[in-house]
Amino acid sequence: IAARFAQLLRQPDTTPAAKQFICLQLRQAGTPTEIPLLAQLLQSPDTCQMALYAIAAIPGPESIDTLCSALDQLQGDALAGVINVLSAKRDTGCVERLIQLAEAPDESVRQAAVRALSHIADDRAIGWLRGRAAKEQGPLPSDLASCLLHAAFVLAESGNRDAASSLFAELAGEDQQPGTRRAALEGRLRLDPAKSAATIQAWFAGRAEVERQVAARHLSSLPDAVLDELSGQVAELPDTSSVALIEVLASRKNQHLLPLLLEMVHSDVPAVQLAGLRYLGALRDASTIPTLLDHLSTSEQAAAVVQQALARLPRDVVG
Repeated sequence: IAARFAQLLRQPDTTPAAKQFICLQLRQAGTPTEIPLLAQLLQSPDTCQMALYAIAAIPGPESIDTLCSALDQLQGDALAGVINVLSAKRDTGCVERLIQLAEAPDESVRQAAVRALSHIADDRAIGWLRGRAAKEQGPLPSDLASCLLHAAFVLAESGNRDAASSLFAELAGEDQQPGTRRAALEGRLRLDPAKSAATIQAWFAGRAEVERQVAARHLSSLPDAVLDELSGQVAELPDTSSVALIEVLASRKNQHLLPLLLEMVHSDVPAVQLAGLRYLGALRDASTIPTLLDHLSTSEQAAAVVQQALARLPRDVVG
């Protein structure tokens, strides 16, 4: 079947639509024998993309060799497409050429080459990415930071935990953008699940805001004993962190916070009172309804917090 399709591709009267259909079929039935013919189609803008998909789907070194050769023959979007396919295949044989293309004047080619290096993530690719990062002043640009993050995750998946940890640590530095730091911290948690609970606890109780934000996402994974320990620090935590902690505690029916929250609600300090009302609403405890109602008319801010709290209670209870 593949050979008959190849004959049709060679015929001069085969329409572009027919060529596209044939290439789609060769993605399933193609063999290394058809790769030289498909490689010829890479040279034409009308058939380049369809031929590329077909070559990429044919297993074996022949397809890789053809795509690597195309790196020196194509330009523009066609070249970027070839780079993307080699990136998905994580072929290490083309790393040196990709490093050259990462400095290309064409932006689409340059970006595709940098992304490909992050997917391949061998020593040469990581070395180049780190070298590029070292040239930047201040936080890394988002696209370069994303590539380094992806490379770190590839290293972790391949079992190279030390290299991944080193890269995550660099990207979690205080000089990086908050989004980059959060992603890097998430990567550090994944590297050592056995120690993640202790790390989450330390970050959540620490002073670094980005670490607290990441830890807050994982509070529900902590055992009850650790959450109970953190609950003793609830009054000392920033507002958003306290809410996150009490949400988790409330979901586990931990009512031992109720006396503390009631004390906060009756505080003479407006900010403390509002925080207490907000946390009290997070408990979703019907016994708190009278207290909440008492504060509906104390201030506009308190009323808004109480309304949100009452809206979260079951309708039959609050009604």
